[in-house]
Amino acid sequence: MRLRKPKFDIPERGVLHSYMCPDVDLERELHRAPEHIAKNLERGKDRFGPRASVQSWEETIYNTLADGTAVTAAAETIMFPIFTLPANYLYPGRALKWTVFGRQSTAAVTPGTITFKLAYSATGLGAVVMAASGAFAPDVTAAATNLTFMLEWWTQCRTVGTAGTGLTFGRMEWSDYDDVTTTGLVANLNMRMAPTATPAVATIDTTVARSLNPTYTPSLTTASMTAHWALLEALT
Repeated sequence: MRLRKPKFDIPERGVLHSYMCPDVDLERELHRAPEHIAKNLERGKDRFGPRASVQSWEETIYNTLADGTAVTAAAETIMFPIFTLPANYLYPGRALKWTVFGRQSTAAVTPGTITFKLAYSATGLGAVVMAASGAFAPDVTAAATNLTFMLEWWTQCRTVGTAGTGLTFGRMEWSDYDDVTTTGLVANLNMRMAPTATPAVATIDTTVARSLNPTYTPSLTTASMTAHWALLEALT
């Protein structure tokens, strides 16, 4: 028996087609199929009908294996080596989450203040601040030595392009706030979420490669910080 070659003609929309059994009347088989199967198959006629989801998945895209450089300068400093997102990596709805664990030390009497930021730029600093915390005030009555902290940043891309937008929120967990007065302690606790008020989108260029980095800014050199572990997750 001579085998027939399968036909590669494009079938009409709504008509089942098989290259494995070209002799089968698939139009007839469609009508013989159970109603729920036939209904689902017929949905393929509508190019704007139901489709699969965006097919996104959660993954870790950055996971440090070494400590970041200790921060001792009274200036904004990235907490670990620059991590760069490739051009056009962001799309509307893409959500990213940074989680950072580390330790910090502050002096008594003159501890200064501590500010956390999430920067979007070519160099890891400066150009665009996605969000910033308030200026935390450490304890002024006693020095703090190597106290553990945790920092989280969530960013959602809202729009893309040279003037794209991103919305960011943060959360900080640490100990040894300035608690000399109840007012001072409450002020520090109220800054555990960032921004402390009036969340807003930042304008970003998603068409070029840009770094997305948590930063640490002590107001005085009496504070120091070392980031031990950082994770960047793509949530969508």
